[in-house]
Amino acid sequence: MKEILIATLLSGLVVDSETKEPIPAARIEVVGEASNNHIYTDFDGNFELDSLNDTTKIRISFISYQDTVLTYEDIKNNSLINLTTY
Repeated sequence: MKEILIATLLSGLVVDSETKEPIPAARIEVVGEASNNHIYTDFDGNFELDSLNDTTKIRISFISYQDTVLTYEDIKNNSLINLTTY
């Protein structure tokens, strides 16, 4: 039996974990896919990715912050993503 995956839209907000200020231009990429499958947060730290499924892992990165890898479910359940500085 084949597993059916339903693609959906995922949105979130990337902020600094200490100041809670939005992080514009943070890189959002789907883990394990071609390097051209990425976007950047807008000026207010918001992003939207489509054609995802519940097994998708997302990497969020920005200069001087630790990379964060979250699952689709993690972001769906809490769209506020905190990045921590090194």
